[in-house]
Amino acid sequence: DHLSAKGDIDRNDKLSDDIDQLFELTRIIILVLAGLVPTLKDSPGSLSNLVSEKGAALVLMSLEALVDVADVFPSVIRADLYACIIHTFCTILATGMCQAEVVPQAFPIFRRFLLGVTVSSSRNTDSVRLVRGCLSQLVTILSRAQRRENEAAIPCARNTYLAITILLTSAGRILPQNDPLVAKAVSELLESLQDLGLAKVAATCIRTLLLAKPKSPCEETAARLLYPRILHFITDSETEDPEDVSDSLVHTLTSSVSTLPKQSSSAAMAMIMPVLLTRAEVLGQDSFKEMATRLLEMAAVDPPGFRSCVVSLREEKRSLLEEVLRSSGGPRTSADGDGATAEVKPTIELRMDF
Repeated sequence: DHLSAKGDIDRNDKLSDDIDQLFELTRIIILVLAGLVPTLKDSPGSLSNLVSEKGAALVLMSLEALVDVADVFPSVIRADLYACIIHTFCTILATGMCQAEVVPQAFPIFRRFLLGVTVSSSRNTDSVRLVRGCLSQLVTILSRAQRRENEAAIPCARNTYLAITILLTSAGRILPQNDPLVAKAVSELLESLQDLGLAKVAATCIRTLLLAKPKSPCEETAARLLYPRILHFITDSETEDPEDVSDSLVHTLTSSVSTLPKQSSSAAMAMIMPVLLTRAEVLGQDSFKEMATRLLEMAAVDPPGFRSCVVSLREEKRSLLEEVLRSSGGPRTSADGDGATAEVKPTIELRMDF
């Protein structure tokens, strides 16, 4: 409700007064947050007390107010305030007692804040530096949580994976292509696929990154890093899969084909199709129907590309593909004169002589 937020009112004559008032308002919000989250204080207090339900609501209200007031400040000092907000979010994310009640509910505010940082300009130097600094802090928080030194470590790691994904999908468009920080974050996601307690969250984050459409240069980089490692994870029999995420990753890969431009979808199918057939061969006929569903899902996206991939398969793989696809309809039966049942062949013949 501050006068500086009232549209295009010319207040240049009282700009210094406005800034003083806004700083005081911001200081009050920070004091409220510091009183509720001990790690925000200069000398952190005891972390033994959990944030109460009312306390959590007040933390979230204060965070939202802090994001709102940042947009009212003059642009010349807004970057400094954004840096303070990033520090506040990251400190709360790294605080064990905030994992259950505060952090998950703060994600929408965090996303709105990141969009605000990037919406004013696509390649502003300050904005890029702020987003990269935030990503660097998130990766640092994750590395500490992965040590599992306390009971809040696993929830903190899960929430940090989600925060990283929110950052890459909300603000990643302003990051430089092939940014080493993005590669580091993606690598952490992939390594957690073999980590009990984190694998399902990591698989969910990977799905969000791969299904983003249209993809920013940052998301394209992430996809290029994810594809080969996921394909290896699915096919390598010696790779541990403690939370059984392979099936969900297969679904993610086939669904992601529809998010790619035409020139890339054929290349993606050429990588995915042999992996699906190998997986069907290893798992046996019980997996044929599921693999057929995934294959037909890709075929519907780009039929010419799918046919091209079929042509490039070896004869034995094409035979297996035909067998897998025939399983998608399942056997049908009809009763003969004696009441017995006999299998009826499918009425639609699959054309495999491409």
